Amino acid sequence: MGADFQPLTEQQKNKFDVDHGIQVTSISKGSISKYTNMQKSFVITHIKRKPVDSVDKLISIVEDNKDEGVMVQGFYPGQPGTYYYAFGLS
Repeated sequence: MGADFQPLTEQQKNKFDVDHGIQVTSISKGSISKYTNMQKSFVITHIKRKPVDSVDKLISIVEDNKDEGVMVQGFYPGQPGTYYYAFGLS
């Protein structure tokens, strides 16, 4: 995918008023940079409409859908609104 992630801490969950999510900590060459304009700090809350609360869950959903591609939903801390990104995995 070309990104690194970390689960939100309890403090971050409270600050962002969410129950789950993982944060993008870096983006490198890969599907995410090729197909989206996602930036570091983006918080992924859902992938394929399923809540994401761990990096392992994200990887599992991505691997299960590697032939189709995925859509992620989330937000940028301090920015209003929900953002959606779709990208292929091939």
